[in-house]
Amino acid sequence: MSNLHTFIATHKKLEQLPFPHSIICLDGLLLEGAISSKDHLPDFMEKGRAFASYRAGWTALRYLKNQGVCDDDFLAVYSYRSFFGSIFNDDFSLVTTENTTQDLKNPNAFRLFRTHAELDASWRSDLLLKIPDNIDLVITRPVNFSLPFVEQYASSHHLDDLMFGMGIAIRLSCISQEVAAIALSNKLFIHGFVGRISFWQDLYDKLFLIAEEFYKNHYIQRDGYQARSINFVLERIVSIYLIQKVYFEKMACINTNLIQLSEDGGYVRGE
Repeated sequence: MSNLHTFIATHKKLEQLPFPHSIICLDGLLLEGAISSKDHLPDFMEKGRAFASYRAGWTALRYLKNQGVCDDDFLAVYSYRSFFGSIFNDDFSLVTTENTTQDLKNPNAFRLFRTHAELDASWRSDLLLKIPDNIDLVITRPVNFSLPFVEQYASSHHLDDLMFGMGIAIRLSCISQEVAAIALSNKLFIHGFVGRISFWQDLYDKLFLIAEEFYKNHYIQRDGYQARSINFVLERIVSIYLIQKVYFEKMACINTNLIQLSEDGGYVRGE
């Protein structure tokens, strides 16, 4: 039976979490017994917070490779507030909208909020702890953007960054031209995934090349929130890659909700 290796990426000291996990420290944070991303990444990925949580993915893969872990095992890399839930769904025909209900019986729930105290009591039933048999991939419940993919991106970020990144992804055969054309004109977005280590490795090898080429020939330094432009580009590329795997290549996949730690019951952006 394949094991599930769970990592949590953080740039700040965490409250104690009750379920088994390893911690990956970002932005120079040092915690006893944790894994430091700077020990596993090339220099250009440690520039500020540009790569955000993607640095944790690379770090986890290199750490597991050094440990000799089996490629058929599963890997989950979470942020310090967000984790995959256990309400599985294998129906991809109806894409749900963003739903912040706390009703566990609602099959369309996308994001469920829990305080630390609630999670302490409910994690054994709430969280993804084991991958169901005959499943190769678990994704967050697909979200229907209110705007087409490209228009949504342009409403918050620099569209030229995304177009350069997508061009690289297509030329590197990470995403087919057919899938890119359909996905970019659609409203579908997939937030994240848990998959086999081999799946992660194949994807992140491609993302590494995309990021390297982007920084070499297309990077423009942005200010403030937009300083993480490469993170936003990779986030959209990963979503389209998952769309390709799930809807076009028909991988054995289920979707599930997202458990969000929040003391006030609402969505909290990372600091």
